[in-house]
Amino acid sequence: MLALILLALVACGGGDQTGPNLPDNIRDQLHAATGHDPDDCIDLRASDAVIEINDEGFLPACAIVASDQNVSVVNRLEFDEAWIVADPPTEAEIPRHTRMVFEVATGATGIVETIGDHVGSGVWPCYGRESRHQCQLVIVP
Repeated sequence: MLALILLALVACGGGDQTGPNLPDNIRDQLHAATGHDPDDCIDLRASDAVIEINDEGFLPACAIVASDQNVSVVNRLEFDEAWIVADPPTEAEIPRHTRMVFEVATGATGIVETIGDHVGSGVWPCYGRESRHQCQLVIVP
């Protein structure tokens, strides 16, 4: 009987569904910085990494990408927008620095080549300059 239970667990992927496979330090950063459960983030590492800006905000609002991936940013707004990635907030209220500003014209798709060359591994807040929409970008080495 125990063998059948173990076989069923293995066939179904095990009993512990932990969501995206992230290093523990990044899971901890994500939860501490945003309160997001890492399972709420969309893992884009196995496909094209596409982030859309529209009237509702960023889709996905929390994206997981690999540092060696290209990230496409699609602007569905009726105005030009910038996708801005900044330092995470700190407990000491140290001012954040902008790490990357990526301009995308209305109706266009821009590609950030090899995202890890622009922003290192970790959890980064991102937002739109004009729309003020916010998102989280999780970059995994």
